[in-house]
Amino acid sequence: MQRTLTHRAATLLLSCLLSPLAIAAPLRIDNTGEPETLDPQMATGLREFRIDRELYEPLITYDAEGKLIPGLAQSWETSADGRTWTFHLRDAKWSDGQPITADDAVFALQRALLPSTHSQNAYLYYPIANARDVNTGKKAPDTLGVRALDAHTIEITLDAPLSYMTSVMADIALAPLPKHAIKTLDNTHWVRQQPLVVSGPYQLDHWTPQVEVVVKKNPAYYAADSVKIDSAAFYPIENTATALTRYRSGALDVSYSQIPSAQYNWAREHLADALKTYPVLVHYVYLPNMREGQPLADHRVREAMNLAVQRELITDKVIQSSQRPSYAAVPSVVTQPHQAPHFDFQSWPYAQRLERAKALMKEAGYSPEHPLDVELSINSVDDHRRIAVALAAMWKPIGIAPHFVTRDSSAHYSAIHHAQFQLARYGFLGAMMTPAEELGMYVSDASNNYAGYQNPRYDQKVAEGVHALTPEAAQRAFDDAQRMLLDDMAMIPILDQTQSLLVSSKVKGWQPNAVDVHPLRYLSVTP
Repeated sequence: MQRTLTHRAATLLLSCLLSPLAIAAPLRIDNTGEPETLDPQMATGLREFRIDRELYEPLITYDAEGKLIPGLAQSWETSADGRTWTFHLRDAKWSDGQPITADDAVFALQRALLPSTHSQNAYLYYPIANARDVNTGKKAPDTLGVRALDAHTIEITLDAPLSYMTSVMADIALAPLPKHAIKTLDNTHWVRQQPLVVSGPYQLDHWTPQVEVVVKKNPAYYAADSVKIDSAAFYPIENTATALTRYRSGALDVSYSQIPSAQYNWAREHLADALKTYPVLVHYVYLPNMREGQPLADHRVREAMNLAVQRELITDKVIQSSQRPSYAAVPSVVTQPHQAPHFDFQSWPYAQRLERAKALMKEAGYSPEHPLDVELSINSVDDHRRIAVALAAMWKPIGIAPHFVTRDSSAHYSAIHHAQFQLARYGFLGAMMTPAEELGMYVSDASNNYAGYQNPRYDQKVAEGVHALTPEAAQRAFDDAQRMLLDDMAMIPILDQTQSLLVSSKVKGWQPNAVDVHPLRYLSVTP
């Protein structure tokens, strides 16, 4: 009898330990690379955003399906003219127990637009009164159109109505920051503090560079009782084949790495339950450095390179995946069902395109016998190299001889941010269903205008679209802007990315969505 009771007790204890509500081991996530920082305002890619969204919460956030919901703001309203937005904070606390106040939200907005912060999405906040002047150093941060009405109320004033304001406020870079811990707007070292003060469902447990970032449940989070997974580890796995091997061995629960092209069809057959494939707001492009003195400052060269790219060959043969060829300035998922502008040569026979490309290169002074040497920068991911090798082969017959510069993701993007490249692979990651987001990175004075594109008429069209009073007017302006980008050959679009990743059947609550946001607070894990 005693043995039976002991056995039952042990069985009950084991059941409790293995339940989704009491996970002892962390959820194991392939994060595709090492984060550069855990400062949400200085983050530049998914490897940072995935972690930052667990540590910090904006006023508006996302649910499991990628839909906008209240975050640290429990409610908000806008004025009749659409220019004044008022947000009401919920009763929430920082991980150190201090209350989250309206001053923290004001502090974060001011810091996001400080020139020295180099926030890559700063241009998206320009509709806020005085934002552009603050970001370009012409006005002081305290002139920004944001103020605390009381401890729990924030008022934001816009220069003109903004139809996607709620999406802007869901940007992780605008999440309130702990003013009491950071103290000054120009403090860029505050994320080194231990413990790191955060507002999200998780807090930092430890970060071992090039090994793992581990987060643990934040007991001070206002909805901590709903968070089922106690901890999660993010691994910086750059190699997609390594990620697949580790997933198959049972060492990973979620792998965000794209399935290696050579194994995609195998994964569709053998990992069907785990394979998730869906369109996302990621545009795979090559950015030319168009600044004076650069080899790709010549429009003829950029046009020739675009003409020579066989995009369907890349998607169907080189990487053999579900990606879709792109001839446009923004991903098609952003503009559907509207047909956005695209390169006119899309319908040309390839022989005609190649003939035109050779003529342009000859006019620019180059040929296969006397090719243009171009530095082609990529980050160290297998499929990126496959695509780069294919592009080099396509460009060789028209008189372009690329040589590769391969770096890890952190170094690669750092070089782009400092304009230390000639032609660089770039994955534009969107968070909003509007063309304004990607178009904004080509505005002349945008902080993330990495290509160095300068066109005042383009700037005006983007501004018209941002401030348009109707969706129809916005669409017309954005279409005009896209046409200008394509005519100026300001980018070399390659493909619209379709996410293909692996999620264990043990992970419950994971939902595919175009913004590719998957908060851990909605997940659970079963044995």
